[in-house]
Amino acid sequence: MPQVVVCGDSTRAPKPDPLPLTTAAETLNVAPTDCWYIGDGESDVKASHAAQMTCVLAAYGYIPDLAHARSWGAHHEIDEPIELVRMLPNLPMDSIHAQLEKQQ
Repeated sequence: MPQVVVCGDSTRAPKPDPLPLTTAAETLNVAPTDCWYIGDGESDVKASHAAQMTCVLAAYGYIPDLAHARSWGAHHEIDEPIELVRMLPNLPMDSIHAQLEKQQ
């Protein structure tokens, strides 16, 4: 599976500018509209909207006021990472569950 890491200093503009997110998508040769961005901060949500990516609010992250965070406008919200796997279509769930069990 292809991977890319774009850090805060990897581009000339940090989040909430969409450049870090669109740079990652370009590196993977994937349209931003086909990407999901998972974040736990308002700048994450703003950047994902600006990049036209689906935004998932990681409610288990560093969010001191979840009620306020819900006003940011994320498309989805998850309370634990496994929920993301359940949201994605066409994944080989049996294989994923087997891999997760091996890691435990």
